[in-house]
Amino acid sequence: MLLLLLCICPICDSSPSLATAEETGEGITIWADTGAPNVESNCVGPNLCNPTLNCLCSDVDYLVRFPCRLDEKDIMILGGISLATGSLILADDDIQDFFGKKHTGPRDDFADFFETLGSFEVVLLGNAGLTGAGWVLRDSKEGNRLFKTAFISTEAQLFTEGICAILKFAVGRDRPEEDHGHTSFNPFKHWNASFPSAHAARSFAMAAVFSETYEQPFPIIAYTAATLVSLSRVYQDKHFFSDAFVGAVIGYSIGKALICKHQKSNYSWTISPVIMGSSKNLGIMVYSYF
Repeated sequence: MLLLLLCICPICDSSPSLATAEETGEGITIWADTGAPNVESNCVGPNLCNPTLNCLCSDVDYLVRFPCRLDEKDIMILGGISLATGSLILADDDIQDFFGKKHTGPRDDFADFFETLGSFEVVLLGNAGLTGAGWVLRDSKEGNRLFKTAFISTEAQLFTEGICAILKFAVGRDRPEEDHGHTSFNPFKHWNASFPSAHAARSFAMAAVFSETYEQPFPIIAYTAATLVSLSRVYQDKHFFSDAFVGAVIGYSIGKALICKHQKSNYSWTISPVIMGSSKNLGIMVYSYF
């Protein structure tokens, strides 16, 4: 008897590996992925432990090696971002004065709402809740897509939080509400400094991941919400505008990098003969790796 088994190996592994197969009295039963458009399924499976750990390690390595993959175009983009950041830092006090003159009761409530929406707890709970909902509905096409996308969004948020915390500690910029001016820096003193804005970073990270997977009008809604979260922190005098700008760039870059890494592309197929356990039946294993 010939059996055709279609398997997809974990994205984190540079070499092909086989999906879990279990021999029963009626033959071979394997876990089958339902497939979600544009999103790799290989970080998640019936046993989440090893695939998830492998993916996290692979993605850490992918982000750490980012400078090694820079080409001339990337360097020009980074130069433009650096120039824009420097210009915004010079204008931070004037921008802060502009926002300070716009305070009203309804605007304060509006800013408070979006500040809460972009908080660590709310975004993490949102990502976790969507991941859980996707897991429950994973047998459907849309549920599977939601599960994978939310899983990557959670990962992007955690990476973003770590990078922002390190930068806050290293740069040590005082918050505008402290009235020390836009050039007051005390590096390596505390972890809750102003630069960059973690609210902006985590909001744009989540928006970048989901906007790459879902069609309009979701991207417009997601990026509008992320922008309002960022501006709410400037309005509340918690961050300078340049803090929010750099935070948005960090979050967008991490989210976009991870979701694109996990998208299906550049894969190849391999066909191998296989003998099915004690039954000695001959089979053909067809699998792909990325």
